[in-house]
Amino acid sequence: MRSAMLATAAWGLLVGCAVSPPPAGQTADLPFPTFQRADFAPEARLAGTLVIEDGCLAVDVENVITAAVALPETVTWDPDAETVTVDGAPFTVGDQVAFGGGSYEVSSIDLEHRCMRGDEVFFVHTVTD
Repeated sequence: MRSAMLATAAWGLLVGCAVSPPPAGQTADLPFPTFQRADFAPEARLAGTLVIEDGCLAVDVENVITAAVALPETVTWDPDAETVTVDGAPFTVGDQVAFGGGSYEVSSIDLEHRCMRGDEVFFVHTVTD
């Protein structure tokens, strides 16, 4: 248990230290924060409908919870089509999505972005089925 907590804390520190600018050719005004993937990847699953809420990309889970998302810096975003491509898989706002990753308290992450608000943000590491 202690090692799992330490690994989670270490991952949080890595995320905080690994903040980088958006990918080349994209603006700093993306509707989601980006991060550099670490070797350690949490395995929680987030599934629902991809939405834009208050100008920020999120996942609506059964009209109950809307989870803000942070995406790997390798994603691409097409603002006209409202499409994000993660690991070669394109997702348009309104699509059903399933991501692997982990949810963290915003206050525990050193990542500044206008969409880092609310209590938690889900860091997407993988696309799942």
